[in-house]
Amino acid sequence: MPTLLTTNISEEYIGEATVSLTIRKKLFVVYLRFTVYGELLEYCCPVIELPNAALQLTYDSHTYSSIKAELDYLPCRLLLMVFGRKRKIEDNDVWRPVMDKLLDLRKGVNIRDLNLPTSHEMVQTIFEQQLSVSARTKMLNVYDHIYLLSTATRSSNRKKIIQKIQSNNNPLAIESLTKVVNDEDEWVGRGAVRALGRMDDTRASKPLLEILKHPNELISSAAAESLGVLGDTEVIPYLLTLLEHPTLQVKTIAALALGHLGDTRSVPTLISVLLQERISIASIQVFKVLSKLKDDRVLEQLIFVLNNSAQHKRQHAAEALGDFGDLRAVEPLIYALNDQDNWLCMHAAKALGKIGDARAINPLAEALNNTDENLRFEIALELAKFGDTRATPHLITGLGYKEEYDRKRAIDALGKLGDLRAIEALIEAIKHPLNWMHYHIFEALGHLKDPRAIAPLISTLKENPSSSYTFSIVYALGKLGKPAVKPLLEAFNDQNNEFRIRVANALSWLGNECDLESLLETLNHLGEDKNGMIAHHLCKAIAKSGETAVVPLIEILSNRHHIARDQAAEAMADIKDDRVLQPLVEALKDNDNNVRNKAAFSLGQLGNKIAVLPLIEALRDVDSRVRWSAAAALGHLKDKRAVLPLTAALKDREIKVRWMAASSLKELADPRAIEPLAEALKNKHEWVYVRVALALGSLGDTRAIEPLIKVLKRNLLFNDEVPQVLVNIGSAAVLLLITELYSKDINMRLHAISILGEIGDKRAIEPLKEVLKSETNIKCIKALKESLLKLT
Repeated sequence: MPTLLTTNISEEYIGEATVSLTIRKKLFVVYLRFTVYGELLEYCCPVIELPNAALQLTYDSHTYSSIKAELDYLPCRLLLMVFGRKRKIEDNDVWRPVMDKLLDLRKGVNIRDLNLPTSHEMVQTIFEQQLSVSARTKMLNVYDHIYLLSTATRSSNRKKIIQKIQSNNNPLAIESLTKVVNDEDEWVGRGAVRALGRMDDTRASKPLLEILKHPNELISSAAAESLGVLGDTEVIPYLLTLLEHPTLQVKTIAALALGHLGDTRSVPTLISVLLQERISIASIQVFKVLSKLKDDRVLEQLIFVLNNSAQHKRQHAAEALGDFGDLRAVEPLIYALNDQDNWLCMHAAKALGKIGDARAINPLAEALNNTDENLRFEIALELAKFGDTRATPHLITGLGYKEEYDRKRAIDALGKLGDLRAIEALIEAIKHPLNWMHYHIFEALGHLKDPRAIAPLISTLKENPSSSYTFSIVYALGKLGKPAVKPLLEAFNDQNNEFRIRVANALSWLGNECDLESLLETLNHLGEDKNGMIAHHLCKAIAKSGETAVVPLIEILSNRHHIARDQAAEAMADIKDDRVLQPLVEALKDNDNNVRNKAAFSLGQLGNKIAVLPLIEALRDVDSRVRWSAAAALGHLKDKRAVLPLTAALKDREIKVRWMAASSLKELADPRAIEPLAEALKNKHEWVYVRVALALGSLGDTRAIEPLIKVLKRNLLFNDEVPQVLVNIGSAAVLLLITELYSKDINMRLHAISILGEIGDKRAIEPLKEVLKSETNIKCIKALKESLLKLT
């Protein structure tokens, strides 16, 4: 039995299981021994070598070339079982015995609390970084993808795996990606090169610099682009030396890389490439790079190429001039609109649309006389950007195009153009089966604000009240204004509860356009309202009537038999009128839990401190939702009388009440809360722990430093608040933050670097300099330089 790992973990935390693998209808049995962490210690399989034809093993849609490869992969798979996201285990899952044994070994104990030694480097890293579930799954996926990249036999699979590696951008993959650059499929190699540029790590610079000399221009030009994306400015001196390289391709690629990095010393070389007759993958990139450098030397040469070169180069020059965005390019581009080459005309039109100079309007309109329909459509799109309705007929034609992308562009342009001649065509487009395009159609109809769209929109809403497109329809109806009110009110006669909710939602957008009496009549004769959402939206609409809505809403709240009492209480928050205060205070003692909950919420929003004592009383309500709303309201009111009652609420039996009490104490910022908050740090629930740490830290107590750093390490909620709280604590946090400069977790290093720069304590200067010498992550390097600049 091959031994893979040695460990001093006690036997009670070591398990064994047998897995049966079916390969080409043959059954192979593998015996395993593993630790509670999922580390594979030993395995035994009677078959190690088989003919390739018999080695097609499929698992989770991956095909491996040998049983040996499957066994090599087992340590990673076991780790994924333990540390990755939990996945559903099928009845026929061959690895179920292993998962069952792992669960049995853990016996329900949190694996972090076992406090046992680990052997595998992945396990050690997970424990050292105290990663969250999503972060450790992401890290394990990197190992997963690296392995799959080395074993995938199809180029299509390798491309997909490289894309996944790129999205993870973990530097662990740099070596594996470098090996794939010379793949037999050049597009796989190009994908690997592009992924290297997204590793955010200077260790990717060295292989990329070597790839600049690759004989395949598809690969080498991708390396130039990747160096620009990577942004490692330390490679610039080496690139400058390559500008003297005897090989024209290497010189060109080096200049491209410099251009991508924003170095204008590349301009002369790039211009010389621009003026050559030869067109290549690299020279196409030259146009794009030069347009981004915004160097005056470039503009003149681009105009020259536009007027005097071969057609394919003129097209790229027109596109580059649009990106350059200089008004001096307008006249040459207008002249190019009349060229016999339709592709050049199209690029010139797009460039004029980007520059946005009014001199282009009439020439673009005249170019609509071109005989090519596709070109007319592209020109119409650009003309529409200037608000010229001469584009409308051609855009309407585009609504019937086969390509969805073209139809989408036509719809968006028509909506922004605002020409009512488009209304019938857009209404007709609604009749097609619902798809993603309808989002844009509904939005365009809302922009046009033509009453003719009301009936078709309501009809579509009625036919599809539960679809994901309903919000877009409701939004469009809301934009149509007063003419939509009466048809929507009439639609309440329908029996479909879901449809009536959507109609009420539309009315809530139109509240100030609605007749108050009609809304009240509809609310008072509401009938069935299964989850209260209809009443919620109608009350929102009523509240938009302002002061005139106060008395009707109070009457609804006071009517013990009205279906919408809680919704009326909530709607009062939208009306800043003192007349609603006393009814809401009285509602805090109502028999209906929902009414009390909404009343507490609204009292917090209204901001009147008359409500403080009744809300303090509500902290003892039997309903946890009421206690939560009362705690939140007291935080909004910021009255010191609430400090002690809120500290008592830190011991509430409901988690959500405890974390809201901590949040409100943070808002009150009263020193009397310090000791109760420090005691509350013993709370194990993540949400409560974070809120308590933030509240304690905002009060300047140094006992919050370690918990706050722990929150940053775990990448928990409210990470955007934690750094500022640590900055406010100041110098007391410096030494602990300095230790985090050496964390393996990039995000934690970034936080520590940034916070130290903001605190401004000189003790951080030397540690920051020391870390800068060995740091490889691009983002961390930039952050280190910025923090050192602030400190020095």
